[in-house]
Amino acid sequence: MFNQLLNRLLFAPISDRDAQSFRRGFYLAVLPYLTVHYAFSNFIFPIEFFSPRGFFRLFPVPMPDVWLISIVYFLAAAALIGAAFKGWAVCKWAAFFGCFYIFGIRYNYGFLMKADAVTTIGLGVMAVAKSAAAWPIRFLSFYGVLIFFLAAIHKLVVDGWQWAASDSVAQVLKRQLFSEVQPASLPPLSNFIVESGFSQYLSWHTMGLELLSPLLLVNRTLFLIIFPQLVLMLLGFQWMIGRHFLFTMAPIGVAMIYLHRRKF
Repeated sequence: MFNQLLNRLLFAPISDRDAQSFRRGFYLAVLPYLTVHYAFSNFIFPIEFFSPRGFFRLFPVPMPDVWLISIVYFLAAAALIGAAFKGWAVCKWAAFFGCFYIFGIRYNYGFLMKADAVTTIGLGVMAVAKSAAAWPIRFLSFYGVLIFFLAAIHKLVVDGWQWAASDSVAQVLKRQLFSEVQPASLPPLSNFIVESGFSQYLSWHTMGLELLSPLLLVNRTLFLIIFPQLVLMLLGFQWMIGRHFLFTMAPIGVAMIYLHRRKF
């Protein structure tokens, strides 16, 4: 029985049309995140971004780092488009290695971004997946849920329920006042949330959504209740603290949405 269930969830074949639809959505969702990452790093972290060292200096060619990384970016973007519309294996692998290089540069400086890892692993999964297999959709959906759920577990291990009770959202918003790349005053929306006390609710709501994230895999009804709230939460991060998690999780979101569009 277990083998039958595993086969149905992970390895049950799907039609080529469905596989092409998912593949197109996945790669096109990676493209804007790669572009945002490239542009954001160009203006905010130019030293770290344009001076790769060690393992990430893969191409010892006589050209400035900015040229090299720009070439890699445009090749990776072209590969994503080719993988989305043509599904060529060479494009899938080129997209994987190109994004691995761009996303991985900051790791060389100890600047860890789990969101970059999610996208890169997803590209690797798609590179090795056969077009008629359902397991990449299941794998990426499970990986995305794991990111949210482990974020809640980490909060509980480090601070316990005090993370929400101490109004951590307000503290994160106020911390922007001491950042070199942020203005001296909070944006209007952030200021309203802090002054009105609404941030206390958001602290509890954030932890609650992350703890309930495994329910996204159960059925479509629970998915329709929880998933839009997670999207709004990530959008709030983008607006209020400048964290582009929404772009990062977009490819995983495509897998989650597609998971409930088709029954395997």
